[in-house]
Amino acid sequence: PEFNHIGIADLADSSTILGVYINGTARAYPTYILRWHEIVNDKFGDQSVCVTYSVLAGASVGFYVTEEQKNIGSTGKLYENNLVMYDRGTKEEWVQIMARGTSKCDYFVRVPVMLTKWGSWKELYPETTLLSTRTNFDRDYNSDPYPGYSKNEDIYFVTS
Repeated sequence: PEFNHIGIADLADSSTILGVYINGTARAYPTYILRWHEIVNDKFGDQSVCVTYSVLAGASVGFYVTEEQKNIGSTGKLYENNLVMYDRGTKEEWVQIMARGTSKCDYFVRVPVMLTKWGSWKELYPETTLLSTRTNFDRDYNSDPYPGYSKNEDIYFVTS
């Protein structure tokens, strides 16, 4: 993924981001991008990391991933309104919030993720970088794929 340095980052301080800090490196992932893509496969030095955001569950979770697992994607499926992700190589699936595989019961090691405002994150980590909207996808990141969902108490999809 491409990141902008704080000096050229064009984001309101009141915007919500997911913040990750690993080994001296801080990165911010705007939720207005993640509500479209749900997953960012990233690297902090030589460590592969997967940062995830489930709009419908309101859950943000980060994971360390192995070199074999470094290409995690969204299946488009839901489990209890939560994102189901998969390894594009092995096709193994995981429920995001449980951090557990559906067939092997493999567990991911979690990465701390902070859901916060951009202004607060910048104060904590002034050397942070911000995920760019230059994603090679034709998306209008100013629009919402789930308009009104965050203000609606109804559950869109059936849960058990």
